[in-house]
Amino acid sequence: TPEPPMAQARKHLSGPADPVASLDMASGFRTQEGGADAAFLLAEDAAQKGNATAMILTADFYSPTDTAPAGSIQKDALEAFAWYTKAKAAGAAEAEARLNSLRTWAEAEAAKGSEKAKAVLAKFAE
Repeated sequence: TPEPPMAQARKHLSGPADPVASLDMASGFRTQEGGADAAFLLAEDAAQKGNATAMILTADFYSPTDTAPAGSIQKDALEAFAWYTKAKAAGAAEAEARLNSLRTWAEAEAAKGSEKAKAVLAKFAE
């Protein structure tokens, strides 16, 4: 029987954890039962090592506009904004579309009085 995703992720991360291999594992785990937290650990590690695609995936976990399983990761629009911005700076083509989606969400939520959404809009204005 295969090891659970978290055990596989921890084993992978205990070594040199090549970002491309981490991202590949993360993509496979995200939709598996109980795999979202393992996918996040792998994606975040690869993102911190400079992988732009992993930065997008890490941001997706935080983004209130992303509907894929997020495990125990709490939605945090400011954190999503930070990672999408890093991904854009690193050359990820899809970052702009994700930022636009986040801005649309923030505008709608700010109109309802959300302070978090207003904080995100302030980041866009910087």
